[in-house]
Order: sequence, then C-alpha cells, then structure tokens
Amino acid sequence: MALRLLAGLAIMGAACPLAAAPEVAHKDTMLVYIGTQADAIWLARLDRRQGRLSIVGQAAPVARPTWLTVDADSHWLFSVSETGTDGFEQGGVVSYAINPADGALTRLSRVTSGGSGPTYLAYAKRQKTLLVGNFWGGEVTSFPVRGDGRLWPYASLMRDTGKGAVPKQSMPHAHATVLDPTGHFVLVPDMGVDRVFIYRLAPKTHQLQASQPAFATTPPGTGPRHGVFSRDGRFFYLLTELSAEMRSYRWDAKRGRLTAMQALPLDPAGTPVSQKSAAEIALGKDGRFLYASNRIRSTIVTYALNQRTGLARQIGEVPTGGSRPRSFAIDPSGQWMIVGNQESQTISLFRIDQVSGALQRTGEPVPLPTKPVAFAFYP
Repeated sequence: MALRLLAGLAIMGAACPLAAAPEVAHKDTMLVYIGTQADAIWLARLDRRQGRLSIVGQAAPVARPTWLTVDADSHWLFSVSETGTDGFEQGGVVSYAINPADGALTRLSRVTSGGSGPTYLAYAKRQKTLLVGNFWGGEVTSFPVRGDGRLWPYASLMRDTGKGAVPKQSMPHAHATVLDPTGHFVLVPDMGVDRVFIYRLAPKTHQLQASQPAFATTPPGTGPRHGVFSRDGRFFYLLTELSAEMRSYRWDAKRGRLTAMQALPLDPAGTPVSQKSAAEIALGKDGRFLYASNRIRSTIVTYALNQRTGLARQIGEVPTGGSRPRSFAIDPSGQWMIVGNQESQTISLFRIDQVSGALQRTGEPVPLPTKPVAFAFYP
C-alpha cells in the first residue's frame, strides 16, 4: 500500500520523501509508526544522529488505531481498532506486513477483539500470542499469531469484574496487558475496578486463565492504567490514572503475586483530584530511570530507581511543549523519547541523558493533522 506523503512537518528539518529509501535503511535511522484517534496509522522517520523527527505520511487506513506494537524480526505490525465504544459492537485487531525498504504497510488480517473499545495490546513473541485489553467492556483476549503474521480468532476471553469508587468506575475498564519477563503471566491494570488482574498464559494453547490470587487491589479511586516490569523482573511499576501515582510492587514470578511497596504522587501536595490525570509509564534502556506522563500539567516526570530495593524517587519534571501528553515511547537505543501531545496535536522529541536520565527537548514540536496517542519503532 502506497504511503500518502505530507510535506513540511518535521522537527529540526523538512520531511523526507518516501523515495529516499537509503536513508530509511541507515543504521542511525528508525521508522516510527504513530497511532491516532482518527482513521489512519501515520509514519515518521527518526534520525538519531541529528536528533530529527520527520513526518512521512499516512501508512494505513484503520479506524482509531490507538495502540500499536511491532515485531521487527518478523516485519509485522499489530494495531487495535478502538471501535465498539458504544457497547453494541466489538472492536478490531489488525495485523500488517512491513515493507523493510520504505515502511509501507500491507494488511494481513483483521479479527474482532472480543470486546468493545480495545485500547492496548502486547505481543508475546515466544508464545506467538497477541494479548488485547478491551477498555470499554473489560474483556481481555488472547490471539494466536500464525507463521505468516495473520491472526486466528481469539483463543480465550476473560472478563474483569467489579466496579470502583467514583462515577468513572461504574464497570471494568481493562487498560493494559503487561507480559511478565518469564512469559508465564499477564498483568492487567483495570482502571474501572481498582485492581491489577493476574492471568496465566498457556504457551501451547495461547489461552489465559485466572491465577491465584486472581488480582491485587489498589486504594479506592486510584484507577490503574499502565505498568512496566524492572529489567530483572523483580519489581512492577504501576501508573494510576485517576490518582496520578506511580506505585511500586515486588513481583513473585513463581507464584504470580504482587506485594505493594511504595506510592509516589506525580502532582504537588494539595492538588485536587479533579486536576489529576496520568497516562503513560516507561523504563529507560538500562533500567535505572523510570518516566511517567502527567496529562494535566503536560509534563514528563523522571524517577531514579534503586535497583537493589526497587524503590523510586522523583528527580525531575519537564514540560512536553504541548497539551495533554497521552503516550510516549523510548527508542531501542535508549537515547530518544517521542511524546504525543494529544490535545495540541503535536509530537515532541527529547534527548535522554544516559548518565543522569534527564530529558532535553530537541527543536520545536511537530504538528500532526490528528491526535497522536501511540508509537511503535521499526529499525
């Protein structure tokens, strides 16, 4: 499928035409797929030597591709289609083949997500299983991935249960599917019920089953959203949306259990609950630093991690240069962070100091004709 080119959108430089394939293939250049709340996946090019991000154009039409993930070795991209938010129909999951020469996407398959409003997916590469969280209905589904990148219908469907303490928590809202480093467990932060559900993943059948204990609870009204494991797999860091906290846990990978250790607010003391909203969390490449986005303050918060104890301390906070940052991603080299400013429809690029973990914005934010809400890298 040919890309629709868009000239003139770039950070520190003009957009490069798709025909410049040699630059795409350069070892210091990465392709960046951008998920949006509109009707297409977009493509950008990151020049890691010069610190420049250039928008190339639309890569594939799809309704509300709000979360993406890439298997670079197999040249596949997976995307949700966050439809069915009215509760009367299911959303979708789509797989694509990536053209290594220019990043063009060719659709391989589309399946229903098993629930309404799929908003997150993770790929268990070793088990060839795609794990999907359906936000609007609270369903969690697992999909076998064929050898050619096509998706089979879901192998299992689990429904989160319960409700929370505030109006936004009238029902389950599965917000992420996080595979633990052993590949045996999937953790599902559920914003609607103040729980992190724990499922076991069967590698041969691609099926999920409830673990024991089946979940860990968070305080009422916190709203678990996204999470990430430490590099050694001993700790789990959870970002809550409604209370805007970074909560740390000890992870027992043998029993599948979380033990709470710490909770740090993203906002200053005294901030009203109505003025709190956190969105994304990510770990730096070497595991020493943790980052989280604050949508109300439009900032990225930096934490230093004690890799022995797993405890964190806040060491910095920088403005994103836009409004309401929803998602951000760190490139595989660990040197660059791309931030999607949802409401201002811009993308900011930050250089990550490899010693201090500090962020420095590079150039002015680049505009996009739609809201950027997710990123996936392809070398």
